[in-house]
Amino acid sequence: MVDNLVDRLDQDAIMIPTGGPTYDHMRAMTAVFKSARIFDNPYYIISGAMGKINKHGQAEFGPNTRIEKTLRDLNIPSEDIIQEYHSRDTLSNIYETSKICEKYGIERLGISSEPSHIKRIKHAYNQLVKFGCVKNDLELIPLEVIQRNIPLKAQLRYFFYNNAAYVKDLFSNPKEIERRYINTKV
Repeated sequence: MVDNLVDRLDQDAIMIPTGGPTYDHMRAMTAVFKSARIFDNPYYIISGAMGKINKHGQAEFGPNTRIEKTLRDLNIPSEDIIQEYHSRDTLSNIYETSKICEKYGIERLGISSEPSHIKRIKHAYNQLVKFGCVKNDLELIPLEVIQRNIPLKAQLRYFFYNNAAYVKDLFSNPKEIERRYINTKV
């Protein structure tokens, strides 16, 4: 489902690999908040397992739909969201995403994940380049998610209070977003 790419002057993207309910939300939020400092209007590539498909050919639930819902809640337009359904592990995440980037001329790729996962993604990319599976033309930019051992509620508070300027730019009512994400159980 990458047919929604249009020609832009700024061909940047953010890869958000799936990783479980808590990680999916944090990776999506990190992608939006931290990319605002680096990228101007990037694409968001959701890379990983897809949920159940309904009779209209749309995903009903699963890791990809959780991330997509979070992105849409954060006011990311659907035409900026690209679903990559084929990958099932870190190696295939970066392989499939690299192929999308290669096809559409994307030169800078932000990676929204935990620091240890970003290291594995970079290593996997270097191995794919070394063996000629993908071109070595992507600049990989880490967008590190806060460490996992911090409770989700504390992570979300950290995001909203330390990224207040970016939150205001992205939302008309940051308190509503805070209420929706901080005061919910995951």
